[in-house]
Amino acid sequence: MATEQFFKPYDIDEETLKKMKEKMLGLLVYFRDFCNQHDLRFWLIGGGAIGAVREHGFIPWDDDVDIQMPSDDFDRFVELWDKYGDKDRYVFCKTTREVNYHHNAASLRDPLTTFICTYNKYNDICHGIALEIGRVFPTPDSKIKQYVQVFWGLTYSLFNNQRLPNNRGRKIRALT
Repeated sequence: MATEQFFKPYDIDEETLKKMKEKMLGLLVYFRDFCNQHDLRFWLIGGGAIGAVREHGFIPWDDDVDIQMPSDDFDRFVELWDKYGDKDRYVFCKTTREVNYHHNAASLRDPLTTFICTYNKYNDICHGIALEIGRVFPTPDSKIKQYVQVFWGLTYSLFNNQRLPNNRGRKIRALT
């Protein structure tokens, strides 16, 4: 089966961008319906939230849909996806002990498309158009537990990405 291929946002013509947004909307509608069916909470963040409010659609340069879920709903989503997810249409991608997707969020991807981010171009992962699923943990009451949570969050982030961000991380780069 042939895949549709998409490239960096600044190389995309209007017709291709329109097709990408149709695919992203399909992913979001499927995800919304799945979550509603199983009583899971989520909300749009980033460009998806800005686009929904300001543009009544997508912001012009967005190349994915970003959402967040409370941690307990995310855990339930993972369990329910294994049982009820439409694995013929979409692939659920999450870093595990076996595979690292080099991204802090999990994602639901359309495997019949290809959209390769420059920082992942050499990774053997599903490169389909994505709905990025961020996980929100409750904040501990204790300041010490909050610092521990931040420490492990940063450690997890560095493990997943195995690279420092291009536009941040100068202090960390100085140490390496």
